[in-house]
Amino acid sequence: MKRLRRAHQRQLKKQAKRHKKLKQRALAAGTAAIVTLGVAAAGNRALAQYTPDPHELPVSQDADGDLLADAEETAINYDVSDPDQNGNLIPDGVELAKLCGTDINDLPWESEITDPNQPYKWWTPQFGVETCDICGESIVMGPGGVVNPRLGKSVQFPFLMTLHYMQHGSFSYAAHYGSSPVQGRVDVAGLVEALELPLPYDPTAHQLPVEDDTDGDLLADSEEKALSYLPFEPDQNRNGTSDGVELAKLCEADINDLPTWDPQSGNPEPDETYKFYVYTFGLETCDICGKQFNMGGVVVVNPNRSLTVNCPFI
Repeated sequence: MKRLRRAHQRQLKKQAKRHKKLKQRALAAGTAAIVTLGVAAAGNRALAQYTPDPHELPVSQDADGDLLADAEETAINYDVSDPDQNGNLIPDGVELAKLCGTDINDLPWESEITDPNQPYKWWTPQFGVETCDICGESIVMGPGGVVNPRLGKSVQFPFLMTLHYMQHGSFSYAAHYGSSPVQGRVDVAGLVEALELPLPYDPTAHQLPVEDDTDGDLLADSEEKALSYLPFEPDQNRNGTSDGVELAKLCEADINDLPTWDPQSGNPEPDETYKFYVYTFGLETCDICGKQFNMGGVVVVNPNRSLTVNCPFI
């Protein structure tokens, strides 16, 4: 992400010109133009203030302007006239694309699966790079995709480029290999099925209440006291996100960013906070979405404070 931001900054002065050229090419080819969601979003008051990422490529026949084509919404049982079904001020297509991108990143590679019915991802890298038309990021070429053996479902797409756009909220992608355009869109309904996503997605469904939580911010009063939080203020920084929800997401992001150490590697233990993984036989099923996880977890270790915390994968 840091590299992406740097590339975006380098390309900022050239971006307007690139958008104009790409829009002309896209319209000439009868594909989606590279424009913002301003007009479409203005049709819904809840999204009137939404600021789109330039990577969010519109699609044709999208009545509510949520970046999901009407046919796609019908296939996944979404409402073709409501661009923000769960009311979280994010267009449905943008939210779903990011959710799918996160799920794909979390999938094991084919060589890592322990259950023959477990969904997995694959990628066959090729020589050469493609350049994102929006931010100028250079991305290694190669097909890849998601396979769900239990359902007999497989979805293939240009792996890294498609993930790049999904992480920015778009199922469509636009790039160049040299002077040759590379444009397309992933099979949304097929991908959702392969990932076994429960839809429509409710981002708050996993936010489980806790006891003795005076302000209802999903942190118990004793936890807030230990963290020097205010037990009577559910949103201390007033950013619209409950303190417990925000803190949980920050911790998850920090854990993902920690260096990984393998205790069996023979390498010396790191002198900074690190993590290692423990896998066991057996799966646990989430009561909210039905997604399955290995019964093991990630262990976070702070050697400087002699602290160890076990976090089950679920």
